[in-house]
Amino acid sequence: MISIEDLSYSIGKSKILDNISVTFEGNQFVGLLGPNGAGKSTLLKLMSGAIHSKQGEISIEQKAIQNWNKKDLSQKRAVLSQNYEIAYNYSVRDLVLMGRYPFFEQVPNSKDIDIIERVLDFCGLKSFKDRSIKSLSGGELQRVHLARVLAQIEEVEKGILFLDEPINNLDLRYQHEIMQIALHYSRKGNLVVAVLHDLNIAFEYIDCYCFMNKGKIEAMNSIEKFVSKEVLMDIYGINLEVQKVGNRPSIVHQRNSIETPTV
Repeated sequence: MISIEDLSYSIGKSKILDNISVTFEGNQFVGLLGPNGAGKSTLLKLMSGAIHSKQGEISIEQKAIQNWNKKDLSQKRAVLSQNYEIAYNYSVRDLVLMGRYPFFEQVPNSKDIDIIERVLDFCGLKSFKDRSIKSLSGGELQRVHLARVLAQIEEVEKGILFLDEPINNLDLRYQHEIMQIALHYSRKGNLVVAVLHDLNIAFEYIDCYCFMNKGKIEAMNSIEKFVSKEVLMDIYGINLEVQKVGNRPSIVHQRNSIETPTV
């Protein structure tokens, strides 16, 4: 579904991504993992078409991303970014309706309205739909934004959902709710690619891990193939024990793995 070949990206003299080649298929929940500054969000932005590189090629459905026009791309993939600045006091329903903008000219039709109602119900927001977004908690608002991007691609065949740190700064309940919604979307034959930091929550939901460090992919495999503690040490610089819980890995941090600075 997404093919990347020899992709590099620089800002000035700083190389952010270094010769990446990888393929992501549909019906899959992929986690982009790794430390801050590894290049995860930059890779996500390049795959979504938000930014562009002159070095390498990205293809969606075997079509180079630069050959997709803006409207067609908006009807194929949706992006949940880290931060949103919303000046107006929209209702939940009106904000979710924005996800349908790529599909209607001036006003939504009955199909758009039906999709909005389904997505609101699916995301557990039906009782919220007339509330002001200014009255919501951070976790509730993040769920509304997720509903908005799902409305954008709800009826797209083999859609792509990009999530950039979707559960940061949320309490445990909302973290799991958002991950469950993303997992369900992938199970409908779609591709979900998410930048994540909490390894144990990631490992509970993702199908494939893609560890990045210093602009490169250091390790990638299905979640059943456990990444070694040596690889994690190279990536994070701390001693992380990998245990098996069911058929998935779980990470245990060794408290004595980081030297305590002398004050």
